[in-house]
Amino acid sequence: AAGISIYSDLAEAWGIAVNCAMLICTVFLLWLLVKRVVHSKNLQLLFLLLALCYVPFYLWAHRYYSDTLSLPFLPLAVLLYDNARRAKGKNSIWWSCGCGVCVWLGYFIRGSLAIVLAAIVIYALFCDGRRLIKTVLPALLTFALISALWNIYLHNNSWIDFSDEEALQYPTEMWLMYGAHGEGNYCDEDVQMLQALPDYTARKEKAVQMLKEYYGQYTPAEYVKFLTLKYGKTWGNGLFDSEKYLNNQRTSNFTHIVLLDGMPYTAPFRYLANGLHFAILALNVAGAFLSLRKKEWTVTLLLQIVFFGNILFLSFWETKARYAFGVTPIMLLVTVVTMEQLAEVLSAYISKKKAAGSRKK
Repeated sequence: AAGISIYSDLAEAWGIAVNCAMLICTVFLLWLLVKRVVHSKNLQLLFLLLALCYVPFYLWAHRYYSDTLSLPFLPLAVLLYDNARRAKGKNSIWWSCGCGVCVWLGYFIRGSLAIVLAAIVIYALFCDGRRLIKTVLPALLTFALISALWNIYLHNNSWIDFSDEEALQYPTEMWLMYGAHGEGNYCDEDVQMLQALPDYTARKEKAVQMLKEYYGQYTPAEYVKFLTLKYGKTWGNGLFDSEKYLNNQRTSNFTHIVLLDGMPYTAPFRYLANGLHFAILALNVAGAFLSLRKKEWTVTLLLQIVFFGNILFLSFWETKARYAFGVTPIMLLVTVVTMEQLAEVLSAYISKKKAAGSRKK
């Protein structure tokens, strides 16, 4: 665009600048959510420190792709929905419409973001009551309307050529095929199999058939083993596969120093990043149990529904750690909320012990 080649240093600089803008926007939106759900000022500041020092954000700032471009839309959608729940009268409808627009924009960049809308619907069914007509229904209708209009627009404009679509396009089921066998990664045999078919419809039918065959081969024990492998490869990398994309960068930078095998800081850096990653994952799981124990429908629980919805989605999708990068904003926020909940539980336990000791005396 504007005469700038995508293979130039300037294009790379612009790509990194856009990434950094998206990451800063994401942290800002999370900060607004944190102030609504975390009561402790110290923990609010801890979240800001954690987000500003979060290693994967810096590693992925140099990888200009939909993994980073879609990040702000998740917290923004939740923020807009929460505004719809807090607002009165017709304002709820407008905030909800804004939520629908936001989810569609994120979905346009990365399809899996539609999970947010599904989570909001589930959440609203339990806690919005009749108000869901104002808080959720407008979001659903807006999302559906924009999707339909965009599809009509694309297929009725001469500047977009769809003549090769039937010959070249692959069905979504192909990525589900990848995630259904082996290690769940890209499979050239799957691609060659679909390439040999004449059109999109035939490829889709073949992909559905192969999905049934792949999943039909597992016994329950074998499928559990397969899922364990998928979860390990998807959630077991605190760098989110950033080390695999160093060749996408035109010039060397600090990421090469800490990610390339054989460099002096590579091993300790990976231990540090993975250690932090597993600590955050553990706190997210603990936070879900604490939320269920309290039986309170809060914004935090909504985020946890999104988080576990993403886990469910990636149980079937192609196995790649970078696909889990999209929920890192949620994980950071829920981590701090869980720390506050754990502090409350510990405080209540200590008070109970002291009261019991006083009664004995």
